[in-house]
Parts: sequence; C-alpha cells; structure tokens
Amino acid sequence: MIMMMMMMVMMMMRRRRRMTTTTTMKMTTTTTTMMMMMMMMMMMMMMMMMMMMMMMMMMMMIAFFFYERDQVMKGKKARPPLNNDYNLNSPIN
Repeated sequence: MIMMMMMMVMMMMRRRRRMTTTTTMKMTTTTTTMMMMMMMMMMMMMMMMMMMMMMMMMMMMIAFFFYERDQVMKGKKARPPLNNDYNLNSPIN
C-alpha cells in the first residue's frame, strides 16, 4: 500500500517536472497535478481509515463475543439485569 503510494508520488513528481519544463503554462499544469495528487492522497487516506475502522469494529465484536461466552460458561452473565428476584448480583434485591 505504502509502496504504491510512493510510486504514485514519484510518478507525479516526474510528470510535474516534465510538465513544468515543457509547457508554457507552467502554473496550471502544476496546480492540476497537485490537485490530482491531493485527491489521490485523500482517497487513500479515506480508504485506510475505513479499513482501520472496520478492523477495529470486527476485533471489538469478536473480543466481546468471546468474553460473553466465557462469562456464560462460568455461570454468570456478563451484563446482569438490574432488578430480578433471583439475581444475586443485583443491587436492588
């Protein structure tokens, strides 16, 4: 992923330099390339963020599931209901 990004950046730089050397309208070309680069970067960032978020969510869910199962196996629920007659963990008894 990072390698790809680097490659993209390098390509962009090279292109920009060539553009600046060749074209008469230097500024416009550079700006456009910059814009493109920015857009790419933004997209990448967004994707990365999304991926990270998804991963985190998945991890959390899995961990919670395991924790819950463990608690149930031990014979007590992870989140007991507050006021039941038969629930000994409850503060209201």
